[in-house]
Amino acid sequence: MITPEELQEKLKGVVAILATPQADTGEIAEDRLQKHVDYIITEGLSKGEGAIVTTGSMGECAGMNWEERKNVLDITVKMANGRVPVLAGSNGTNVTEIVEFAQSVEELGADGIMLMPPYYWTPSDKTILEFYQTVAKEIKIGILLYNNFPIVRKDVSVPVLSKIADIENVVGIKECTPSFFKFIDCVQALKNKITVLNGNGEFWEPFSKLAGAHGFSSGPINFMPDLVMELWKSRSENDLENALKIRLKIMPVLQFWSKMFDKYGPSVEPSVIKNAAALVGNNLGIPTRQVVTRINKDETKELKGALTKLGLI
Repeated sequence: MITPEELQEKLKGVVAILATPQADTGEIAEDRLQKHVDYIITEGLSKGEGAIVTTGSMGECAGMNWEERKNVLDITVKMANGRVPVLAGSNGTNVTEIVEFAQSVEELGADGIMLMPPYYWTPSDKTILEFYQTVAKEIKIGILLYNNFPIVRKDVSVPVLSKIADIENVVGIKECTPSFFKFIDCVQALKNKITVLNGNGEFWEPFSKLAGAHGFSSGPINFMPDLVMELWKSRSENDLENALKIRLKIMPVLQFWSKMFDKYGPSVEPSVIKNAAALVGNNLGIPTRQVVTRINKDETKELKGALTKLGLI
């Protein structure tokens, strides 16, 4: 376990949002999870800065109970073995359960938690601030804010985010605002307080670098770690021309991802990741939890075509 200050520095890179491997019967596949964590590190994060987040949105947190989330984190922490920081996705609507979970994952050796505001009811600014204050005072590990507009149905304002960033163990933000103008304002306001990550991932790279973001989160790292880390390497070395070339190279996958998102919403993302991983030879278990929208056979064929264009198949 590292200090919040150390975590803030280590988040400056690629933050992998880990897919949760499942068995064909739907249970968490511990053997697949162990192999996948090692794959993400050795084929990806070992080549640059960054961290792993378990049970985030793309890790199917909405379809998992708290004990399953702890099990996934425990396995991930043990497999990571200090090679990269590990944060536990802690999204929920009951602050008491979130605090209990956060305290449990602290005991399991997590380096931090990732936490979006409470959803279901669209929260007020006051509710959001008090929510983070309540959780933060009960734990010692770092907190990565998660501004997720599609789920919370509220794009938390820069002034509110700035107040949250002043909380002692808040170390960063995964900023998923749909507005690049707001993203620029957010980076400029927070970059000297906490680590600011482009939460829209490869879609906004390398442009978020120009805005001042310290890094980006990634779902595609689950199935194309080499390309994601090549993008990061060029970005981090200020070779924006090559970074843009890589971004344009992976366009077929991003276009497919965007098409599915527009059609189904964010619930489809775990299915896109798991099907892509299976197509490139990394079986994470095609079955997803019931709340996840699954892509159909024709869409899987289209995804295969996009991956083929990249030479991944």
